[in-house]
Amino acid sequence: MSRLHTLKIERMSNSPDGIAHLDSGKTVFVSDVCPGDVIQARIVKEKSSFARAEMVSVEEPSPERVYAACPYAGQCGGCPWQQISYNAQL
Repeated sequence: MSRLHTLKIERMSNSPDGIAHLDSGKTVFVSDVCPGDVIQARIVKEKSSFARAEMVSVEEPSPERVYAACPYAGQCGGCPWQQISYNAQL
């Protein structure tokens, strides 16, 4: 089992992923997050200049994190930013 990393989500990318950095400085992309979240994540794919991780848990939710209005959020992939408040999305 790969080790867990504590990551602070800095901002959203142009895709559905949030951006954080490992202690080494390597950029990490994580889905289903909100800017400002502090999460536990597991690296699932690593390249020379970036990595992808899956969120395991939210340790400290961002003040901008909201409950997704759609009951299928996180499953269908059609609206990947529903966990982010409308004002933060703008």
